[in-house]
Amino acid sequence: MFLFTALDSAELMANVKCDPNYALELRDAYSEVTPGYHCNKKHWNTLHITPRLKDSLVREWVLHSYCEVVKNLNKAKREHIFKLLNEWKDLNGAW
Repeated sequence: MFLFTALDSAELMANVKCDPNYALELRDAYSEVTPGYHCNKKHWNTLHITPRLKDSLVREWVLHSYCEVVKNLNKAKREHIFKLLNEWKDLNGAW
């Protein structure tokens, strides 16, 4: 699992998996990023989605979360998924 959200929350929030050091950097830099709600706070951040956060940042953090999960797969699966991600990036020009 790389992302989850509550469907019944009035506030748009999402929990994303994160490298522990990067998680701390994001929390320091953005008030909208807090330790993961009901999660291991070392590896999860909660994103409070507000107009102040650029869509590109949120997409970047979701992709980072996905890659954090993929890097723990076996080598063949990991290489296949990263190949597909790079092909998608080449076709679309951006994440």
